[in-house]
Amino acid sequence: MLQSDNRNTLSLDPQNPQSIAQALAQYRLHLDNDSVSRNGQYLLEFVAQTPEGQRPLRLSDLAGAPQQALLRDALILHPDGEEHIPEDPAADNLAYGLSEPLLFALALQYPPLLADVLATARAIVAYARRHNDTWALWLDDTGVFGVEALYMLARTDSQYATLLAQYFIPNWDHDHADAYSAFLADLVARHGWQRDIIQAYLWCDSDLQRLRMYEGEWQQGWRHTSLAEHLQSHPEDYHWFKDALARRLLSQPKMLESHHQDLEDCNPVLDFFITLQPCGDYLWDDDFDRDAFLGQPFMEDRLEDEAMDLHQAIAAQAQGPLVCYSHRDGQRLADEEARDDPGHDLVLVHQLIASLATGQALWQYVVDGSQPQQLTELEALDLFAHSKGKAPAFYRALTDYLPYGDNNSDINNELPFMLGDLEMALLEDGYEGELLPPGSTQERGQQLLRILDILYRLLGVESLTDYQREKLVLDRALISLEDFVGRYSRLDLDADALARQALAVQLSQVDDQHTNDMFNKPLLDSLKDFFGRHRALADPRQWALDAFGPGHYCLMAFLLFDDWQQQRGDQVTQALIGQLSEPALGQHLFALLMQGTQVSDDLKGRGFTLEQHRQLQQFFCEAAPALTFDQALALLRQGLQRKETIRQSSLYFPTFSEHQPCYEALQSLRGRHHYQWLVLAAFWLQQLPLPVGQQAKRFWQALVKLAPVRTLRLVAQMDSTDTYSVEFDEPLAAIDCLDSIEKAGVDQAYRLAFEVQLYFNNRQYRDYLNSLELYAEIDSTATGMFAQVDRNKAKALRQGLDYISEYHKVRFYRHLEVCHPRFTLAGDPALEQDFALSLKRMLTLSILSWEQALLAEQAPQCRLLDGDDLEGKALTLSEQLQIEPRLHQDYGDWLTVLLALDKGDHLEVFGLSEPPKGDRLRGHQVLVFDADLDQAALWQKLNALFDKDARIDAAYQHTLAYLAGDLPYQAIASHYQHRVHRHLEISGPGHFLAGPGDYIWLLDQERRARLAKLLINHSYRGFKLFEGRLADCYLGEQVASGDMDMETYLEQCSDHYIDDHLDDALPGFLAWLDEIGIVAEHQLLFCAKHAEYEGCAAHLALLLPLDLAQQRLAFLNAKHKTALVPLLSQLPQGQQLLALLAADESRQVRDAVAAQRA
Repeated sequence: MLQSDNRNTLSLDPQNPQSIAQALAQYRLHLDNDSVSRNGQYLLEFVAQTPEGQRPLRLSDLAGAPQQALLRDALILHPDGEEHIPEDPAADNLAYGLSEPLLFALALQYPPLLADVLATARAIVAYARRHNDTWALWLDDTGVFGVEALYMLARTDSQYATLLAQYFIPNWDHDHADAYSAFLADLVARHGWQRDIIQAYLWCDSDLQRLRMYEGEWQQGWRHTSLAEHLQSHPEDYHWFKDALARRLLSQPKMLESHHQDLEDCNPVLDFFITLQPCGDYLWDDDFDRDAFLGQPFMEDRLEDEAMDLHQAIAAQAQGPLVCYSHRDGQRLADEEARDDPGHDLVLVHQLIASLATGQALWQYVVDGSQPQQLTELEALDLFAHSKGKAPAFYRALTDYLPYGDNNSDINNELPFMLGDLEMALLEDGYEGELLPPGSTQERGQQLLRILDILYRLLGVESLTDYQREKLVLDRALISLEDFVGRYSRLDLDADALARQALAVQLSQVDDQHTNDMFNKPLLDSLKDFFGRHRALADPRQWALDAFGPGHYCLMAFLLFDDWQQQRGDQVTQALIGQLSEPALGQHLFALLMQGTQVSDDLKGRGFTLEQHRQLQQFFCEAAPALTFDQALALLRQGLQRKETIRQSSLYFPTFSEHQPCYEALQSLRGRHHYQWLVLAAFWLQQLPLPVGQQAKRFWQALVKLAPVRTLRLVAQMDSTDTYSVEFDEPLAAIDCLDSIEKAGVDQAYRLAFEVQLYFNNRQYRDYLNSLELYAEIDSTATGMFAQVDRNKAKALRQGLDYISEYHKVRFYRHLEVCHPRFTLAGDPALEQDFALSLKRMLTLSILSWEQALLAEQAPQCRLLDGDDLEGKALTLSEQLQIEPRLHQDYGDWLTVLLALDKGDHLEVFGLSEPPKGDRLRGHQVLVFDADLDQAALWQKLNALFDKDARIDAAYQHTLAYLAGDLPYQAIASHYQHRVHRHLEISGPGHFLAGPGDYIWLLDQERRARLAKLLINHSYRGFKLFEGRLADCYLGEQVASGDMDMETYLEQCSDHYIDDHLDDALPGFLAWLDEIGIVAEHQLLFCAKHAEYEGCAAHLALLLPLDLAQQRLAFLNAKHKTALVPLLSQLPQGQQLLALLAADESRQVRDAVAAQRA
């Protein structure tokens, strides 16, 4: 065996059966020990051994034309088809991955080798099923191994088709390897549904591959007789099918796709029945489609009943579950469960160390540092190979972290990430377990270092990585740089070299080419500490860089600002001033400000012309700019690129609010947070009494005007004790920080609004209550000086709230209304406009496209067909054909809609979006009308419907009129039926924007009832008005009645507690639904989806009077009827209701009733 290009080369004499048998035996060994593939790459190549040496196998090595033809048949089914088959059978350019099927073709020439071939085929199948992951089967970028070999075996005898079927694992990569379904389909085409092929169907655990045996994807355009069709026309085969399926599941359970599936929720028999005919589970749009599919007639019963009867019969004979996980998935499940245990990562490391010859002594060294001489005896190991055999859990962790790694250097690179959870367990979570005695955080830090002592020697690398060094030296401060180098590196460095190496580490954290890290307090503290100890290295001239980037200038700004604060002035200070006075600073900051913004004289959308860009650059970068500040600010507001929320490909919404644009210049770009450097450098430098401070002030003032709250937050982050959010351990620290930012020019209004977010997000409810009380002073009539101050601050807070996210703003007003009921939505015109805007956005996202609106109006005289399904009718052109470019869906002009008349045997097209090209008439959809259509009247109606803005505005105005009581319910309900989609988009278009539901408890009772009735009756999705908000009303009532104080209310309104109060809130809410006229069917579905709450059971008695129960239950699908069964049994009329469901079409429902009665 030779090693070539990381592949194992297995040689054989292609004319010697014994040599071929030996090659097959070697192949089995590799399959059994999982060494055939690594990182999605096949590692074996079979080559011919000749007197002249080794050469690739050739097609001409096969003895006769039949064997060559069989191999060609197999290779043609490969996704690349004939492209990868050499034209010359004697050519040496056969791809290495095809040597495996060629080996099998050679072996199949010799009948005495059949046992070896079968053993190897079973080893391939066992390998595939052990891993249950196409990743383990990839041959190269385009193909998998094993399938051609198994196919050829099945071609020699159809009884072996079962092996090919077993090879197609449940977790097959259908996105990239779906073309391989052609292999099983080819056998169906050749043999039909003979019993060997049916047996193959029964042993294929991939649901989609079973379906593909007789029906290709739509673009493939082929279809064989389905197995259902065959069984219905061959009843004797159906009886055999059921017996064979029972034998199969009793001998080997069906393998599941993933360890995330629950064994108890799976019905393998139903799975096999579902794929008997097209349109299986993966294509269903909703549960009603599933119910209809399962309810269709099959044999002498319904499909579901046939499957469930057989499942019960098989389950009665089984000794265990009829489904199972693959070996790998079982390991994953066990690993995930173990990962939840505290100190799991320590267990993995302990397993590795314990597997070493001196493992016990080495672990004692980890615990207390004793026997350090054990380290000197440690030699480097191939950790992949060692752990695979002796520390399997550690090995699996390795392969999870390093799917592409295969050596110790790769492990070294990933070690800081692999040990991240271990680091947290030891240093933050207070590990308490059997592997280590109780100890302080300092002791845990030393134990972590001793673990690294062992790993470093096992890896045998020259040094642990720079990132590992940063974590230990900078982030955790467990060890000095000098000690790190001496302990985890073989480099010989003096003190000066060590300092400069440390400098390189520090500078890498602000290098725009290499870091994605955010500036934060720990980083600044680390920089300050380092340059405090190495003052001379704070001189930029000592940094040995080819050029300074924006992060380096930000660092210089911080160092100079610190000098100013410390009243320090020396040569380093002068060097910093000199470098920051260079033009490059302004150029870098200006480039950050322009981030993501287009600069061109041929602008498409936002951006700047070349002249505007030049003017702005001069303003920010030169001492005497031509533009005034107001002119520059106006240009920036007009042209800076904004990050907006995009929905339905062409609808744009602001990210935060209508008042505060989200500028690209202040957002991360490709995961990098370089915008911080712009804000921070400007903030620090503008405070300095230096010329560079004046330049920085222009940037700072512009940022404060453009995005005041965002700018404030970015600066406050530098004093935060949390790495990503803004938090302060001490109230005085928060005050000092925010005072300094306000003093730097951020208006008090924005500070107050920022504090509202800060207090609630950090659960500082008393401080948040103070903000509510401050706002309540806005209408105070007190005349004292302090009252006037508070009133002005309240007005400033109201102004600032417009500049935080809409969601947080509306939440504040809801809490204000609970605390001070006089503050209502109706009493705040600006808030009323915000609510109206949320309705407008909802309708913009929910409006029916013109063709759907037309269908809603004119059905049944009109129907909408998909362009690929025209009921078997040909398209012809009408003599009255009109070309109308607007004949496309609102969503996009590529989704064209044809207008056609139904002429019986054909469809006559009278409307197209563009002139036909040749005889090709195609559209994404076709609107088909009755033949007697008045086309002139239709075109007149269409001209009005094409205007989407008009449709949205009409629905909007109708909605406002209805909510105001100026339009009756029936009128608005009819308008929604014809103009608004039932898939209502009630939530805000983006995470930070408010939707109508966010205002629901701010609305007065009459408008709340009207809105709920309109939206919930129009669509069950209307309940999203109350999603996550149901208990808020109940809690607010508790405050109003004096049974709960405001601080408790705020705490209980948090996401962590809000659902705890649903049992108390639901009875009143459900009674209200009935009172305002919500359709009973939607109430019933709500109860089914919330069946775990007691309040729903009591409400069912009102919803299901016996005379209406059957009609209303028919609205539910099988899943929701099943959910109601336990609740119905508790009702006075429960037995009569269960009797109705006992006769339900769905077997799932009937079985649930039977179980309830048992």
